[in-house]
Amino acid sequence: MKARRNRNPFAYTAILLSALFVILIVFGIGMFYYVFSIPEPEGLSLASWPHTFTNDFSTWIEYDDGQTDVKALGLQRLEEYGLWVQILDESGREIFSYRKPDVYPEAYSMSELLALSESGYENGNTVFVSSCRISGTTLNYLVGYPYSIGKTMVYYNGENVVRLGPLVKRILPLAAGAAVIGGLVYSFWLSKKLSVLIGSIRKISQHSYEPVKEKGVFGEVYRSLNKMDRELRRSEKLQEETDRTRKECDSEYADCQGIFVWRESGAAQRRLVLSEL
Repeated sequence: MKARRNRNPFAYTAILLSALFVILIVFGIGMFYYVFSIPEPEGLSLASWPHTFTNDFSTWIEYDDGQTDVKALGLQRLEEYGLWVQILDESGREIFSYRKPDVYPEAYSMSELLALSESGYENGNTVFVSSCRISGTTLNYLVGYPYSIGKTMVYYNGENVVRLGPLVKRILPLAAGAAVIGGLVYSFWLSKKLSVLIGSIRKISQHSYEPVKEKGVFGEVYRSLNKMDRELRRSEKLQEETDRTRKECDSEYADCQGIFVWRESGAAQRRLVLSEL
């Protein structure tokens, strides 16, 4: 089983691409929450939450016969989230406030309210401005958040965006599908090329390699493999010739030694005969 896994580069390529895909997704999600989230008592929330909370806060505002109040649940939410609220009448004068810092005035002009609605993090707060109409009376109110929240206005051609919206919704899924299919095709192609390379290296070690055409993306690799095979074959041929020459020399040397021993033996016998005479 282990040998089979080692011979299947497609599985490793697919695992690598999947791991990279997961890492990119996790990184994208992490960066999204890092940039577009803020801390609050219940955990992380999107930075758009203060805008939504401010608009929805009007459901807790009560106004009757010139008397303004906030429902207990609204005050409880302000306490839980560490927020403050200031309610203004139609002339911009304060008629109710709760936990409002002293640095903020008791009356605002329309231009000041507009500037506050576009302002960023100041005096330890980011202020959101909204309005509501209760019993025929329009009330403006401010909610302060102890978070640094960026407010960026984006201006665009609304007609073109509306026209491109349906097209983008159709193109994005097709583009994502094409990217996935393209990744799979590329993985299969790459695994096939890697299989050929691994097989070629194995054949070189087994002395059964056949030269591959030196073309394509891996042309340089194939050229190196072909050169390696030629050098190995040349080295093996030279080694065979060297071994054959050595064997021939050893054989001739053995024959020379036999003749020398025979001659030495004959001379000894002649000396023995002469000494007996």
